[in-house]
Amino acid sequence: MAVKTDLAIEREANRQIKQILDNWVIDEAEVEVFLNRYKELFIRMRQAQRDIAKNGLKVKDRFGQEKINPSVTIERDCINAIMRILKQLNLDLEPLKSVGRPPGR
Repeated sequence: MAVKTDLAIEREANRQIKQILDNWVIDEAEVEVFLNRYKELFIRMRQAQRDIAKNGLKVKDRFGQEKINPSVTIERDCINAIMRILKQLNLDLEPLKSVGRPPGR
């Protein structure tokens, strides 16, 4: 896995926000605070994932004992917070599809 720079992670976060705004009908002014927080959490989550990829799920503490990498907790907390933000925005994980029967042959 290639190491992403923080700029690359920020671009990925911006693409995620653009995708949210493009796929769901929401008023940008009302949700600006949520989307800014989403971006911060997304960047932090990617940084934690990068650390996990580099150092593994377990690390050694100062006594040489294995323990869970603190980035695992950071990643988990960021994912949970992102899910709460999407729920507060009343967004589903998938954008809504058109209603009714699929087109025939």
